[in-house]
Amino acid sequence: MQGAGKRPTKVPDRYNPSASYRTPSILPTFDLSLNMSDNESSTARSISPPIEDCQPDLRSLLLQFHTDSKKQFKESQRQCQNSFLDLKKDMTVDLKKDMTEINTNLLSILESTSKRI
Repeated sequence: MQGAGKRPTKVPDRYNPSASYRTPSILPTFDLSLNMSDNESSTARSISPPIEDCQPDLRSLLLQFHTDSKKQFKESQRQCQNSFLDLKKDMTVDLKKDMTEINTNLLSILESTSKRI
């Protein structure tokens, strides 16, 4: 393993902490004139606005996403709680019916046993 433990003599700029940092654009920019004639290129440019005009403000986009996510979460949570409460009510009603039936059966067993004695 030759060269193990050796540091490179030149560090690339992207790893150099003292290098100036440029924030990359969020969306790539495209040259619409690629593989088009001049007439097609001007038509494409007049139809679609420049990419810079289409980029939404990242902060407002993230804020909107966060707000929408919170709304969706709260709605899902509400639906889940409602489903749970409905299930709890159904189970309580079923349990009461079962308990009533058990009590009735126990009473009939008790009566029949007391008649035998």
